[in-house]
Amino acid sequence: PRYRLPVMSEGARLLAGGEWLDWAALVGQPCYLLTAIARGERVYAALADMLNIVDARYLPDHARIAAQEAQFAGSQGWIVVTAKDAVKLDDWPPALRARLPSTLSPRLQPLPTP
Repeated sequence: PRYRLPVMSEGARLLAGGEWLDWAALVGQPCYLLTAIARGERVYAALADMLNIVDARYLPDHARIAAQEAQFAGSQGWIVVTAKDAVKLDDWPPALRARLPSTLSPRLQPLPTP
């Protein structure tokens, strides 16, 4: 079967502290997308209309995401990752974790059979 991956989230949960953020809280603020999933550009496409994504980095699927990978985001703004990638970030320093609204959880929806 084929699936599409729409973003069905109204916001994200901060990794540090678990606070919920509506996407509206991030509008206009610089966001940096960092993914290690297959076709990370699809996540970008889903978020680009909602968020000010300044830059994006796509690592190979299942890659470990070292804290150094976030250097492209500078010292300001949010670093957005998927829930799948968020579980790989336990060793990130607290200052970086505080910039992660990261529990973006897309849902798979079956595509119609041709």
